[in-house]
Amino acid sequence: MTKEEFLKTLKSELEKQSISNIESMIEYYDEMICDRMEDGMSEEDAVSSMDSIAEIVHEAVLDTSVPALVKERVKKSRERAEQNGHGWLWITIAIS
Repeated sequence: MTKEEFLKTLKSELEKQSISNIESMIEYYDEMICDRMEDGMSEEDAVSSMDSIAEIVHEAVLDTSVPALVKERVKKSRERAEQNGHGWLWITIAIS
């Protein structure tokens, strides 16, 4: 797997879990891979030496507070309702 593929997949998986600091995490793993490549590893070896994407995402979920997760999911729910023309209904349900 290339660095680009790894980072793209990681970002996608983190977005599915509503992780809030995705860009900083992507920068961190990009830098880690680059550092290993500067130390002489091939791109493929540098990527394969990282934790698996599933492990990284699992750790990110564990490090995210429950209120932050709820806030992000409520925000996405409201955005979906507004896109579907049901913003008024979402507000009514949220107030109830």
